[in-house]
Amino acid sequence: MKVISEHDVARGAVVDEGTHADPVAIHGSGPHSFVCGACGVVLVDGVRFGQVESVAFRCAACRAFNAIPRVMGGDGTLEA
Repeated sequence: MKVISEHDVARGAVVDEGTHADPVAIHGSGPHSFVCGACGVVLVDGVRFGQVESVAFRCAACRAFNAIPRVMGGDGTLEA
């Protein structure tokens, strides 16, 4: 995921549910996982592209704020 500033986070919702024992904030059954852009810890596991949008995730391990890339088109490509 892309690390974002606290200023950018102030404009939207933040998921801060992970713990040091289990840093994954969302567990699902989809094919994709997202890791913290700062430390590489898995924050979102088992989702489909576009399933989780417009929310930031705070890493339980390093406390960085992360944004999930948005799906850009019908072909499933992600924003950089």
